Amino acid sequence: MEVPPSESPSQSPSERPIEILIPTHAPTIETGTGEPSMEPSHHPTKYCAGFSSAELNALQSLYTSTGGGYWTWNTNYEEYGIPWDFSVQNPNPCADGWQGVDCGSFCSVEILELPNYGLIGTLPADLSNLAI
Repeated sequence: MEVPPSESPSQSPSERPIEILIPTHAPTIETGTGEPSMEPSHHPTKYCAGFSSAELNALQSLYTSTGGGYWTWNTNYEEYGIPWDFSVQNPNPCADGWQGVDCGSFCSVEILELPNYGLIGTLPADLSNLAI
């Protein structure tokens, strides 16, 4: 039996890399050309004064349970946003423009998209606290 490169026989299912894409709907984003785009935006949500502590805890649990300290971040911060940082005072993934986190107008996560970031582990139960 041939094993795909992303899996090895010594890895249990909980150790295999995972990709997460959780859309709640197909967002329409103005591209400046008058035509809508279906591409998610990784730019900060303007005027986002607060972020739910339940959602923040869910993101922190995801980060911790899937080896967030070892995730591979995209270095093009202008286009993809910044790496997740729970060490700052009052972290706000929407206002700060965290990579892979797209927020709606109510300052809550609408899309969580983390392909090729190297997540390895188990999805935490409190991930269900995300508003998506």
